[in-house]
Amino acid sequence: MIDIIKAITSRNKEERFGRILEMIERDYILQRGDNWANIIIPAHSDKKLALIAHYDVYEGSLGYNDNSSSVAILLSLQEFLNDYTEIVLTDREESGMLGVRGYLNENNPLAAINLDVTGVGDSIFYYEAGEDFPIDYQSGNPPFYTLPFQPLCDSYVINEEGIPNLLISASYKNAEDPVRDIVKTIHNAPMDNKIEIINEDVISLIRDSIKNIMNKALIKFSNN
Repeated sequence: MIDIIKAITSRNKEERFGRILEMIERDYILQRGDNWANIIIPAHSDKKLALIAHYDVYEGSLGYNDNSSSVAILLSLQEFLNDYTEIVLTDREESGMLGVRGYLNENNPLAAINLDVTGVGDSIFYYEAGEDFPIDYQSGNPPFYTLPFQPLCDSYVINEEGIPNLLISASYKNAEDPVRDIVKTIHNAPMDNKIEIINEDVISLIRDSIKNIMNKALIKFSNN
């Protein structure tokens, strides 16, 4: 998936947007608002799990970990989508989380998983917000380690809308402060713009875990 990260990376937002569209292999919807544009690979049911990652970057950043890592994971999951799972690539997370606000103005998923800064570390970290997440995301997956708090991201908006959601990120299992290590890799931080820090093993770990959750969503939502 590092090849995907490299392929979509650009400081120019429009170029980045175009490169992502070139890698989409299914029918998609462009949802546009005031200076933002989301890319949605839609579910085919009102009962759906939204898989969300922002694709925009902060000015001056290449965004390898924040957030091309997560976009790459979702692009690699296209072939495994089912009727109850939707991919949402949001815009303007770095500027007021406008894209996810626009998405939720028109959509009401039963649950959401927000992937953000998922490419550096050795383990999956998560923060569960809202009411109980309706899908068992732990069994059949490697351990998920708990973030001590919810960093500022699209998850705040998802939670405000009352949608059960998980924030999925990556850091080091033995980190004294996993959030601090994550922050070192975000836009214009000391470890930003360094493709060599991306760990394909942890990206694959998250990808396979999300695929497992997608399959569980199919079973749960199709039986209810």
